[in-house]
Amino acid sequence: SNISWNPVTVGEECVLCVKLQSLNLRQDSRAYAPKFPKAKHESWFLVLGCIDSGEILALRRVASFLSQTIVNLSFTAPRTVGRCICTLYLMSDSYIGLDQQYDNT
Repeated sequence: SNISWNPVTVGEECVLCVKLQSLNLRQDSRAYAPKFPKAKHESWFLVLGCIDSGEILALRRVASFLSQTIVNLSFTAPRTVGRCICTLYLMSDSYIGLDQQYDNT
């Protein structure tokens, strides 16, 4: 993966635009959950965290979507001067093993 440094000012209000795209085209957003007492729809959590400070910068629950969606995560840039690696975590509330993480610098 290519890493590019994004210059921001300490404490600056920032927006990270995330495009989520499903590769499995379906007719509806129901999750496979045969033992769940009622229909369960997929949803996702996007968490942006700073590894150096151990701080969560942004958290957003994303409702189910069929093909793609765009989510804007608003956050305040870390208060530390210098390079900071922020990690974006994508976590499923329905399936094990689909979680992903991406470093954003």
